[in-house]
Amino acid sequence: MSRQVVLTRCPIGSASEIALQKGWLKTAFNELDADLELLQNLDPKEQIKHFTQESPLWFREGGNIPPIWAMSNGDRTKLLGLTMINQTHALMVRTDTDYKLPDDLKKLKFSVPKSDVERVDFWQAMVLRGYNSVFKHYGVDESEITFVDIKKGNNKAAKHLDKGNIVFKFNKDNDTVLQHEEELIALREGKIDVFLAHGALAHEIKDKKLAKILIDISKEDIDNTNNIYPSVITVNEEFANNNRDIVVSYLTETLRAAKWAQSHKNEVDEISAKGQYGTTIKQVLEARDPDYYLSFTPGFTDEAVNALKSQKEFLLERGFIKNDFDIDSWLAPEYLEEAKQRLDD
Repeated sequence: MSRQVVLTRCPIGSASEIALQKGWLKTAFNELDADLELLQNLDPKEQIKHFTQESPLWFREGGNIPPIWAMSNGDRTKLLGLTMINQTHALMVRTDTDYKLPDDLKKLKFSVPKSDVERVDFWQAMVLRGYNSVFKHYGVDESEITFVDIKKGNNKAAKHLDKGNIVFKFNKDNDTVLQHEEELIALREGKIDVFLAHGALAHEIKDKKLAKILIDISKEDIDNTNNIYPSVITVNEEFANNNRDIVVSYLTETLRAAKWAQSHKNEVDEISAKGQYGTTIKQVLEARDPDYYLSFTPGFTDEAVNALKSQKEFLLERGFIKNDFDIDSWLAPEYLEEAKQRLDD
């Protein structure tokens, strides 16, 4: 009887995305008599597992907030690697404004998105972390800032076009950007002056002239640690203990994808656009550093691990997670080391 391997990944454009698009993961798992399935193709009731990483979900690559929350909440995973791909986190304002930083910060109304969800509100955590980085950089105390709660709809999940074409599909209405629909309305109505957008979404908003970028944290000398910086690869702990061969095979193909990316920039651009909210190549490139295609290799660098520790502390201080845990004990570099050796053989 073949083993089922369920994988999910955030729409951020990752090494897992490359390995999926190239068919390498499916081929590698077939050789181990294992069937690859994407979480997004399972029953809708299973979609919450993207955040909790409970059975039947085994592998996840993407933002770090949900896995940190899951570990704090008692869901046991192993962290297999971290990736540092610097991407846009931008403060967005109306196109007809001329705000100056830092002088106008205390005059503005900052959006705080709120979702009615059972799991962690990772979007709100991401936004507050981005604001916090800007305020710290300019020496502004958050007590001097005006925050406005904006209720967000919860049905923003990506759907795949079909099981053979793993491309994220979102509403492409030129009058809005679905993930920021409520904030864009509030911006037009004057209820808020600023909201935070990340990745290619910020540049899609800009290109549609729905708002403009006041400051892009990733382009400044400002700490850009956030949900997707670093991104993390995690695996269900019980599954890893019982299926080491599959875990090592998954990481081997991820490393293969990262190595391939270094000499195939144009194809990586296309894959990243397909896997990142279905945005354009232009928007993906604007959101990332020029040499981003060299940075897909997962690892355990001091920079990445320290950024992850900083993120956990922020989430703990702000009440997004309730229980502390040791990051170092979460790391499981032995699987990646074995995958590196296999790739080199």
